[in-house]
Amino acid sequence: MGAEEPAMIARIALALALATAAAAAQNDAETVRFKVTVGGEPRKAGLLLPKDVKKNEIFPLVVAVPDTEGAAFKELDPWAVYAIKHRFVVVSVDSETPKGWAYNELLAMQRDTEAIEAAIEVAKTKVAVDDSAIVIHGHLGGTYPTLWMGVRRPDLFLGVAANSCVYYAQMGPTEKELPNLNLHLPILLSHGELDTPRMAKETQLAHTTLKEAGFDRIVFRIVPKAINVPNLDSFVEWYLKLLKETEKPRKAQRKAREAMARLRAELAAGLKPATLKELDALAEQELASGFKSGAVDLRKEVVGKAQETLNRAKTAEENRAYVDAVALYKEVADAYLPLGIAKEAAKERQRLLKSDDYKADEILREALRLKESGHEEKAVSLLEKILEQFPHTPAAEQAKRLVG
Repeated sequence: MGAEEPAMIARIALALALATAAAAAQNDAETVRFKVTVGGEPRKAGLLLPKDVKKNEIFPLVVAVPDTEGAAFKELDPWAVYAIKHRFVVVSVDSETPKGWAYNELLAMQRDTEAIEAAIEVAKTKVAVDDSAIVIHGHLGGTYPTLWMGVRRPDLFLGVAANSCVYYAQMGPTEKELPNLNLHLPILLSHGELDTPRMAKETQLAHTTLKEAGFDRIVFRIVPKAINVPNLDSFVEWYLKLLKETEKPRKAQRKAREAMARLRAELAAGLKPATLKELDALAEQELASGFKSGAVDLRKEVVGKAQETLNRAKTAEENRAYVDAVALYKEVADAYLPLGIAKEAAKERQRLLKSDDYKADEILREALRLKESGHEEKAVSLLEKILEQFPHTPAAEQAKRLVG
């Protein structure tokens, strides 16, 4: 027996063992086929899940983006052995960009991302999905939508994994996009030790581009002796570790999302200090954890409405309508407690209340009311009071004209 024969026999034995395991897993798994419509056209999709779904069982979800062929059903089969063993489900949908894409073909990318999101929503109707444990995985051409969509949707994905990448530096997020992204998003980038030079080079380019953009939780791996293959063993190891490490914050995120549904309903009914206080706390928690619950966006929306009123107050002050400005400042200060903008409005109101401009304007308004109701002498008395006590105010200018 030659020196190479035992190694060959071992490889054959390993291949047979893997094939047997995959066949067994296929017997324990089922694929639910469905279609989603994007841009008026149907796309094939599938959900791989265990046949023995237990009562109340909730599954992590892997979005498996098809490779260069763009075919969802060909993508699903290799996942069965992993999904059954580790109890997660896998969804895939036909994609166009993996077949070949240029970074300026944004309509094609938009359609693929819409298809992925639609497939996720359908998957949730078929099986209970843990919203806080969704990751996206792509290989070869599938890394186009994986790395484009993955980093831009931290509200949707717990993590992003791409191996044997095809990548353009222009795919990285822009300066305008960065404030809305989670730079602590876990990312796995890998390529095989024996991958073609392009795969190795562009995987490294993806690593460099995302690192320079500020992403600080990137794991970069070179898989020994692998050549242009999905490296699912490496991915599953990373995914299981990620699920374990994030178990507590993900639990908090699920609770936060449940709270957010309630808070939205409460805010629709009217502003209450207790509701705003809880929203503020959830927003700060989201910023600290990096896990999206929607609290930051909702707080921004609420503060935006308060800012509109605050701007009206400042405009009124510029137009010398000081009494109106004080009323608008009070409106924000009372309605939006305990948010910071309410404190800002209260401070502005107190500043204006102490000013001669406001005091004179308040007296002027009363004088005008008296004048209109026929109490001329009382009105004149108030106008003279303005001229005596607040001679350098805008109200004094009007009082002088009226008295004269």
